[in-house]
Amino acid sequence: MLNKYLGKLRYVPKGIILAMIKGYQIFLSPDQGVFVPRSVTCRFYPSCSHYSLQAIKRFGILKGGLLGIKRILKCHPFNSGGWDPVPDKFKI
Repeated sequence: MLNKYLGKLRYVPKGIILAMIKGYQIFLSPDQGVFVPRSVTCRFYPSCSHYSLQAIKRFGILKGGLLGIKRILKCHPFNSGGWDPVPDKFKI
């Protein structure tokens, strides 16, 4: 019985990270947040926060987090953006 609960504990950090990203999307995101004027939109689709959320769900905190960081680093005025989905296989 204890193993059942301990096994579920490994999902807690992932859930916390996903909740933090959702909170950012709801309250602070420049193109989605309720407290920020919507004058700016993300140059990528899906947006960087959605991409990070999907990557963490698919690959876990470490690998998905690395993909999210890589995506955020690509988000600058010199990149044209566009369609950039989460890959099916992890690759940096």
